[in-house]
Amino acid sequence: MTQTFIVLVKMTEKGRIEFADSLKRGDLTAEIRERNGVQMTDWYLTLGRFDVALFFEAETNRGMAQTMVELGRLGAIETETMLAFGKDDYAEILGDISNREVPEL
Repeated sequence: MTQTFIVLVKMTEKGRIEFADSLKRGDLTAEIRERNGVQMTDWYLTLGRFDVALFFEAETNRGMAQTMVELGRLGAIETETMLAFGKDDYAEILGDISNREVPEL
């Protein structure tokens, strides 16, 4: 089962200084992702606390973790990775808990 991940990216000082090389790093990151069974489905340049939002699909948490560690080793970015649940997953989660009693505090 494929899992979706959202990765929030901040450029490091090295990443900002070597910004012109970011497209070259993109080719390298594609190799890393492929090796780990991870596909990037979309990305956005963002304003605010983070510089980029990346969207991935991966078969395993391990493959995603390996990808993020390898990308981090390049030194150009710092990341925050989140496992994401789509609307079908959300409906299933709600269905699983809707019949449970709410515990009294």
